[in-house]
Amino acid sequence: MSARPFDYYSAIVLDISMPIMDGIEACSLIIAYLRQAEAKNQEDSDEEEKEGAPLQRQRPFIYALTSEIDADTIRRMHEAGFKEICKCNFLLPVFC
Repeated sequence: MSARPFDYYSAIVLDISMPIMDGIEACSLIIAYLRQAEAKNQEDSDEEEKEGAPLQRQRPFIYALTSEIDADTIRRMHEAGFKEICKCNFLLPVFC
C-alpha cells in the first residue's frame, strides 16, 4: 500500500482465511499503516494550512469476508477494526 497515498483506496476487502496471513492480522497491519500515514499527513497538512485550505482525507473502509460463525472469531474481527463483516455461505451473505 505504500506506493499509493493512504486515501487512494475507498474500500479494502479481506478474506479471513487467507493462507499466508489471515485477514485479522492483515487488518491490524493495514490500520497501523493508515494511522502512521494519517499522522504524517497531519504534519504535512499543518504546513499546507499555513499556505491555504487543509486537505481532507478519508480512511478506507475495511470489510471482512468469512464463513466463520463462532462468536469469538466475530469478536476478534470487530476488535481488529473491520467496518463490516460479511459471513458468506453458498446461498446468502449475512452482514453482522
